[in-house]
Amino acid sequence: YTDGSVRRGTRSSWAYSAQRNGRTFHEDCTAFETTTSSMTMEITAASRAVSWVTEKKTTHMIIISDSINVLESGSMGGHHSEI
Repeated sequence: YTDGSVRRGTRSSWAYSAQRNGRTFHEDCTAFETTTSSMTMEITAASRAVSWVTEKKTTHMIIISDSINVLESGSMGGHHSEI
């Protein structure tokens, strides 16, 4: 699961959670004291998740995002996205 969030004038953040067989086995997130676009945070979350999966040499993954723009943008490093 991936997500990005922006609270205007306060902070921006991104997060992802990796799960297998219904169990969470890895999570990562970062918050920034500056604001940016929600799209930037959504793409960062998906990109970080893809990078982590690639490092683990996993051959299959499913990205679940609430951002249709991320799924349609091709921001996942050339990986196939299904909407």
